[in-house]
Amino acid sequence: MVQISSTLVFAATLLSSFVSALPMADTLARRDYNEVNTNYQAPTIPQVQPQTVTVTVTKYIKGNDVNYSTQEPAYTTVQEQPVYSTSPAPVYTSVPASAPSWQYEMLNQVNAVRAKVGKAPLQLNSGLNTMAQGQSNYQSRIRQMTHANSAGSLGQRCTQVGLKWRGVAENVAYKYKDVTAVVQGWVNSQGHYANMIGNYNAVGFGENNLYWTQDFALI
Repeated sequence: MVQISSTLVFAATLLSSFVSALPMADTLARRDYNEVNTNYQAPTIPQVQPQTVTVTVTKYIKGNDVNYSTQEPAYTTVQEQPVYSTSPAPVYTSVPASAPSWQYEMLNQVNAVRAKVGKAPLQLNSGLNTMAQGQSNYQSRIRQMTHANSAGSLGQRCTQVGLKWRGVAENVAYKYKDVTAVVQGWVNSQGHYANMIGNYNAVGFGENNLYWTQDFALI
């Protein structure tokens, strides 16, 4: 059985014609793709204006005489001190507990790959999970491994699931029998491996009739 891999960066149409010509029933295949959102604008952090509170400060002197044991106020003044409010840290949306167990298995394997090169673990994201599953369903329906989708480009699909993304990438594969096999196949391919250890913090997975999808995003 022959393994074929190809790296795709903004050339989905060209490689699609190449891959679609292959006898997919007898082939293990992989493809990767990524986009950068050049229109991304970071959320505006409101400038917190300090509130002032009036504090009465009483300062004391103490007598130097050893027989003088009391403290007496020297003077009293009024000062204004700023009081800042804090905001809670952002919380990423994660996949509900009802997510298929194989997705957690894949998450663990991907994060183990990232850990070997000192990268932070990814979080399983419900929106990316929906997006990846949709891509696997689409590939299964047309019986072709592809990053194209009638729903839109990779970035458009990411926006459609409600994510404000800065970068997004996708790995797809076909005919790998299980999670371990497909993850290892991606690890062995430079472009797919680069996506797996890339500058992302969220991920989603999909599978339908052995059409596998990984969607990564920096959100």
